[in-house]
Amino acid sequence: MGRRRAHHTLIDSSHSYWDWTLDRDNLAASVIWDNATGFGGDGNRSTPSPYSVNGANPLQSFCITTGPFKDVRVMYGDGVISPHCISRRFYHFEKQVEGQISGEHIAPAVIGALENAKDYDSFRNSSEFMLHNSIHWGVGGDFERWSSPNGKARPYTKNIL
Repeated sequence: MGRRRAHHTLIDSSHSYWDWTLDRDNLAASVIWDNATGFGGDGNRSTPSPYSVNGANPLQSFCITTGPFKDVRVMYGDGVISPHCISRRFYHFEKQVEGQISGEHIAPAVIGALENAKDYDSFRNSSEFMLHNSIHWGVGGDFERWSSPNGKARPYTKNIL
């Protein structure tokens, strides 16, 4: 745990980050999702948001029920006022399995190809559409929407390179 803890600093550093590559084999089990020292885990499918309006809020399920942000109410969803709980839906999109997050797009071969990009545009496209987006899609809920700052873990995942 010593090596992993050093790369998953949440409080001990002035500039915290999550090195996804250390956890790529099981991203959903990363210490960043720990209930006590991290952001809390996956959302709960059977827990609807108490903040949905007339049951019409698309973010009404997968509310997080553990960790330090479990009782936080966020006000925006996809650019509109939409009060709701913070939602997460861990989903391995290649395998179509809930409760997991794909690490395939952050494999050493993918990182190596990114480091050897022939020009800036190739680098940008690969980093945005392969690395960056795969985490948004895998964490799901608020994290996969335009309102992803609601997901609370965003500042830590931006610092991948």
